[in-house]
Amino acid sequence: MDFYLTKTDYQTARRCLKRLWNEKKGNWIPEQTVSNKKNAFEGNRFNDAVHAKYPNGVMVGWKHGSLEVAIVKTQELLEAKDIVLFEATFEFEGLLCMADVLIKNGNNLTLIEAKSSNNPKITKKDDFEHVYDAAFQTYVMTKCGYKPNKIELLHANGDCIWPDIEQLFLLEDITELVEERLGEIEITAPQFVGHCNSDKEPTMAIGKFCKKPADKKCPHINNCWSLPINKTIHDLPRLRADITELLRSIDVHMIEDIPADIELSDSLRHKVNLIQNETEYLDKEKATDMLSRLEYPLHFFDFETYNPAVPMWEKSRPWQQVPFQYSLHILHENGEVEHFEFLQMDAPDPRPAMIDAMKAHFKSQGTVVVYYKPFEKSRLKEMATDFPEHTDFLMSIHDRVWDQMDIFSQCVEDHRLALSVSIKVVLPTYIPELSYSDLDVQKGDQAQLEWRKMIDIKWQPTKEKLADALKAYCELDTWAMVKLHQYVEEQTTTGNKV
Repeated sequence: MDFYLTKTDYQTARRCLKRLWNEKKGNWIPEQTVSNKKNAFEGNRFNDAVHAKYPNGVMVGWKHGSLEVAIVKTQELLEAKDIVLFEATFEFEGLLCMADVLIKNGNNLTLIEAKSSNNPKITKKDDFEHVYDAAFQTYVMTKCGYKPNKIELLHANGDCIWPDIEQLFLLEDITELVEERLGEIEITAPQFVGHCNSDKEPTMAIGKFCKKPADKKCPHINNCWSLPINKTIHDLPRLRADITELLRSIDVHMIEDIPADIELSDSLRHKVNLIQNETEYLDKEKATDMLSRLEYPLHFFDFETYNPAVPMWEKSRPWQQVPFQYSLHILHENGEVEHFEFLQMDAPDPRPAMIDAMKAHFKSQGTVVVYYKPFEKSRLKEMATDFPEHTDFLMSIHDRVWDQMDIFSQCVEDHRLALSVSIKVVLPTYIPELSYSDLDVQKGDQAQLEWRKMIDIKWQPTKEKLADALKAYCELDTWAMVKLHQYVEEQTTTGNKV
């Protein structure tokens, strides 16, 4: 056997068989992204909690050495009348199953698929992702003579308030959903194995699925696409499938090449026109009106957060975005700028000390400027709920929040922002001298991972080096907002080109 097909491989093949083939052949090496590393770390913490839920469970998996040994060990352990196994291992014609939790009670087998997510992916909207994982495992087990009587999905309970560990998990019976897909697994799984054992690369047309959803974006686009990868028809949001196929049929790949007679929604046609005409325009009157509503001193504010799968602190929930850092630039009407910051250096709950710092740093009046206000407002509201003794203060900040992104989404017509008004796009467009590329920490998910590493480090020089990198990143976030504010103010008094 050249290789084994796991449930993860099966899901990859469902999206793109070409990707799986190239990965299995060693042609494309999957990059371990920062987000992957962080999710793997939290996934391991969640698995530890799952194992603690079944304290008498026996670990099989690779603990017993080779795959063949693990398979034999699984069979031996399942001879017991009652037992709980972790990573019970089964193989059938190249299909490999390592069950998260398998419970034998007499003659009954219950397969439990464990997912750290708060939201089970068991509907069409989610492409039944978690159901297919469990269906693959069920199919392999059944072919090995161990058909589960019941299949359950165990996932995190987003309403659990730590430390109420009894409420950490929810179990959902997905037996019927799984059984509906076993026929499909029986046909497709062997086909995927056959393709991957072949020397012929599968043919796959590129499409939106290569990029969306963001957490499923293919890491091999640069290797796979022979055409440009930016500003393509696959980057247009909500482009109908039939229009995509029509554009393919006339060999149109780039947005700039979409013909004027192609039927598009008004919003999409507007985006296309911006790009094709290379429009750069600021609605000065509207921008001036929006800026006139701001009250000095202006507080440019940004949180960095960490969201553990299993809560780390009391009064927090699974995957809750808990702030551990902020940067605050205060711009006074006379042009004076002050900077304040907070960074939790160790493992205790960062929120109490953060709230105290905010009370010392925030002025009693003045607009609080953020970029994408739903995020900061949600964090403020959550802290107000979790720490009711500070509700008045936190909600006073919450109620003063103003979203700088509105300027760029409502007042600016610019081909460079047609597909995104993220600050990571807006900043280099208008303030190119400011860049994250020179920083050790350059993105939010990287800040999360570095902070999680930092709080466990005892060696002070290393800890301080990471702290400095985190502070530099967060400070640039708010300084960027100051510079963008000043830029827009200057542009409202000049011409219409942004």
